[in-house]
Amino acid sequence: MELNPLKQINPVVVASVIVIFTCTYYVLRKVFFLPLIEVMEKRHERIQNSQLQLTEAQRIVGQAEKEASEIVAKAREEADSISRDMRERIEEIRKAGIDTAKDGADRFLEDGRKGILMSKEAEQAKLRKEAVECVGLACDKLLGKVETNTVESVIDKLMAKRMH
Repeated sequence: MELNPLKQINPVVVASVIVIFTCTYYVLRKVFFLPLIEVMEKRHERIQNSQLQLTEAQRIVGQAEKEASEIVAKAREEADSISRDMRERIEEIRKAGIDTAKDGADRFLEDGRKGILMSKEAEQAKLRKEAVECVGLACDKLLGKVETNTVESVIDKLMAKRMH
């Protein structure tokens, strides 16, 4: 037995190994590598499309957020305007109510004053009449017959001094 490795190589075995290796390569390439490469390329395309869609979606969302913030700002501004208008209207209504109440109170007060004045005048007339009677009776008893006009003028002078 010879120990030289080059002499131990059998060309049939080497040729069979090359044929088996080539067949295995083509079978693996057809069955495994090409479908795997195709799947990886499709996946890569989907990833790129998804990234483009993501970029577009982010742009749309950014634009929508900007529009939403503008809408919210306009809505706040409009709400503030409505609130101001309502406060002004409420203040006007309140002032009108106060003015109406003041007018009513003034009328009521004036009517009350007129009523009191009428009552005062009626009471003064009644008092004058009673005073004239009493003084007239007292003068009749003390002095005898006295003229009613004289008694009335004295009572009127006395009442005028007392009332002022």
